[in-house]
Amino acid sequence: MLEIPGIVRMLLCDGRDLWYDPVGQTCDADLDVFVGGTGLGILLQQRGWVVLHASAVRVGDAAVLFCGASGAGKSTLAAALSGRGFDLVADDFCGITIGADGVGRVHPDGRRFKLWDDAIERLALADRRGAAVRSRLHKFHVDPHATSLAALPVAAVYVLAEDRPPAVPGIIRANLVDAALLLRRQAYRPALVRWMRQQPLYLAAAAAVSRGGGVFTLTRARRFEAMDAVLDDLATHWRELGMPGA
Repeated sequence: MLEIPGIVRMLLCDGRDLWYDPVGQTCDADLDVFVGGTGLGILLQQRGWVVLHASAVRVGDAAVLFCGASGAGKSTLAAALSGRGFDLVADDFCGITIGADGVGRVHPDGRRFKLWDDAIERLALADRRGAAVRSRLHKFHVDPHATSLAALPVAAVYVLAEDRPPAVPGIIRANLVDAALLLRRQAYRPALVRWMRQQPLYLAAAAAVSRGGGVFTLTRARRFEAMDAVLDDLATHWRELGMPGA
């Protein structure tokens, strides 16, 4: 049982059922944020999926994920890549399953981007802006240029960091132990990972991704003026990893 005070109560059962009851006069937009976000994310954790606080785009026949806390720039970076022709796979959180072949696959969620109005302006996406994500927030749903409808193997995961001194811009690969810790910290609800004893699941996910491209820390400037340089660095890195479609 989960309650978002003043908004909604939810009952999540065995990764299968999600029942919800609005509190008071909760509007549909607020329900969507918490039922389609928090509720669905926890339901997938109950189902034994790896759920990361991330956005994903398609590169060739694989997916690249960008992880980080709220405000880290995941959606903005993915939207900028969408403008360069990379399909959106998922936004806000990514649900990953590990198949019998040991490959981690991220599943498309059919969502739109959720972007602040300044990002919409700087990325020239005003013509794609839809309704506000929540009442009284200057954050809006934005249609991507194209979306992927297939579950895709995860080629690389980037954990976003800002280049505040002493950190310097760059892409650094994590070893397996650090990769597992990074993924656990980027879980959609890290406390639930501990409570549900799913740490081995995130180690398996880190191993699966590391066998492909890898888990990396991406340290970059957050200024919009630096966006093109960041995208160019990513394209170079994907070519170095041998990813088709880079």
